[in-house]
Amino acid sequence: MSDLITATEAASLLGVASGRVARQTLARWGVRPVGRAPGRGGESLYPRDVVVEALRRRPGQGARTDLAATEREQEKERD
Repeated sequence: MSDLITATEAASLLGVASGRVARQTLARWGVRPVGRAPGRGGESLYPRDVVVEALRRRPGQGARTDLAATEREQEKERD
């Protein structure tokens, strides 16, 4: 099995403010914890390679399709 990291460690990899935000982000991306750290306050544990791969494949903001449409409209007006 790969290296396991806590939600707080995942937060630093993801560049988010806290372990809570990291858990929410990873859940949204479909990454599920594989266990819990020992102790009463044990954090969720995630495989490091899965977190890194999810970060690499994270969704972007999308394409600016409005720019392409505007350029086509301007070309039609010129003709």
